[in-house]
Amino acid sequence: MAALTHICGRQQPPTAVHRARGWARPVARIAGTAVVFAVAWVTMRDRLPGIGEISAALRSAAEGWLAIAGLAMLVAIGLFARQQRRLLAGVGVRLPRHRALALAFSRSAMAISLPAGAVVSAAYAFRQFRASGADRRSATTVMVVSGALSVAGLILLYSTGTLAAAFLGASASWRAHPLLTTGAAVLLVGTFVALARFVSRTIAPRHWLLALTAAVGNWSADLFCLIATARAFELPLGLLELAALFLTVQLVRQIPLTPGGIGVVEASLLTGLVGMGAPEAAAAATVLTYRLFSCWLMIPAGLAGWLVLRRRTVELDGAVVQRLSRPARRAKRRSWKTLATPTSATSSAPPTEANSNAMPSGRVPDAPR
Repeated sequence: MAALTHICGRQQPPTAVHRARGWARPVARIAGTAVVFAVAWVTMRDRLPGIGEISAALRSAAEGWLAIAGLAMLVAIGLFARQQRRLLAGVGVRLPRHRALALAFSRSAMAISLPAGAVVSAAYAFRQFRASGADRRSATTVMVVSGALSVAGLILLYSTGTLAAAFLGASASWRAHPLLTTGAAVLLVGTFVALARFVSRTIAPRHWLLALTAAVGNWSADLFCLIATARAFELPLGLLELAALFLTVQLVRQIPLTPGGIGVVEASLLTGLVGMGAPEAAAAATVLTYRLFSCWLMIPAGLAGWLVLRRRTVELDGAVVQRLSRPARRAKRRSWKTLATPTSATSSAPPTEANSNAMPSGRVPDAPR
């Protein structure tokens, strides 16, 4: 809510409660980050691999699986762009596919690399939605619904995975974990019902259901990137183990301890992989490679997307106008000069009745001021 207030420009003067919260949030983030690193250090204290071991593991990676992992991350970004396009279509705004893809890369890079990256990313998305023709209310609606769908997609993926694991084990899983299986089913149904009641007030079901499908696909492609990376380094872990670790780390990542979860995600993944029995060097190489695809390569890609969007639109005094291409600007300046500069025949001709009623020299209706 604070982010939306900042974006929409309706800020209230700070109070004592707001100032206290301003101090509490950084302290909570520092404390949470310290707890994560403390747990990781206790778990990995005598098991951290050396740089030489990690380098050897990186050189032994299967290139085919690495290519699949990189492709999976591109699919994840494409589905995130699809999610935003579908929600904008639900409020009557058309966002071209290349602009949606550039916006998805830019938002990811901002959220990862900047302090308060989530707020900066949301504010930037708001401006781009406005640039695409959405009014203030529609742009805010799309932002709120997009965030809700992303969280709901992760919850649906988590509960569906739990139910799938229980179904594969059938009666044994039910007897061993009855509360977990029942809770996953209730969470799945409750999330869908609550989401339907919340979103259907502003966006037609056809649009938000497709957007929700894209959100689930986004998380699934991200998970597949981790699985492919683990296969590249031959980690002796199954799909269910990797999926459980991925979903747990993503839930922890939703707590904004650091921008993009930098440090927290690496420590959590490494601790989880080694705790499940993966070799230390291969686990460290898997974490570094996965974060290269999901985090560090997003920064230059996001910069390229930001440049694409910057060349297309410019915002002046709150009104968004399309920027002309360079040849069009030159042609427009030539037309203005032709209108503003009188010809020699016109300047040497004697004044007539028509000329006496004309606009004074140097002032024409279409000339810029």
